[in-house]
Amino acid sequence: MNKKLSAFLLVICLFVFQAAAGAQDKAARLIEQLQGKAAYYDANGSDQGFFASWTTRNYNENVRIFAARQLPATVTAANRDKVVEALIKALKTGADDRDTGDGILLNRTEIAFALAKVGDNRAIKPLLQALLGREKLPMINAKAGPKEIILKKTSANLNIIKALGCFRGLEAGNAAALMEQFLIFEQVPEIADHLRGSIDLIVNDTDLKNDMPLVPSRP
Repeated sequence: MNKKLSAFLLVICLFVFQAAAGAQDKAARLIEQLQGKAAYYDANGSDQGFFASWTTRNYNENVRIFAARQLPATVTAANRDKVVEALIKALKTGADDRDTGDGILLNRTEIAFALAKVGDNRAIKPLLQALLGREKLPMINAKAGPKEIILKKTSANLNIIKALGCFRGLEAGNAAALMEQFLIFEQVPEIADHLRGSIDLIVNDTDLKNDMPLVPSRP
């Protein structure tokens, strides 16, 4: 009986190890895809076909978008740092959302949403920096007028605000306080509504289910 149990446990351990290794391998490939170094997966997470680059519109941008969408599901304790660092770098250096005329390519939005789904608070400061378009963030409770805090009404900014509402903890509380400061001077109703929504989620510690706030907004 003990031998059978030991064998069963060994099989379970091997299965868990292989699953974890597979997740790490996929995460590594998705990071390469996010960086534009390779293209492994399509929008559904399946292997890309030979003709994908000819049949996918805006291919170079879309393969990065596909990678950002799929990365959160591959996060493990072993690869978390690499995934978060890659997404933050893409947020800082990657393309902004782009209106093609037929629709908006959600380049930065999908990265912001991926960081929100991972939920690592290291992403909060870079998200605020991307929202403001500058490295230096204003001090909480500083007397800053509209000229110092101007949030542009873009799809990326609206969705970054939504992403910020998904974080919890001390850093998220500080972000909420900063967004309240933005709200004092905000003149654009849609931006103000998004700020209020995210502040409410953070302050009330709302239990987020099914990525409830992460539906892309378009200006």
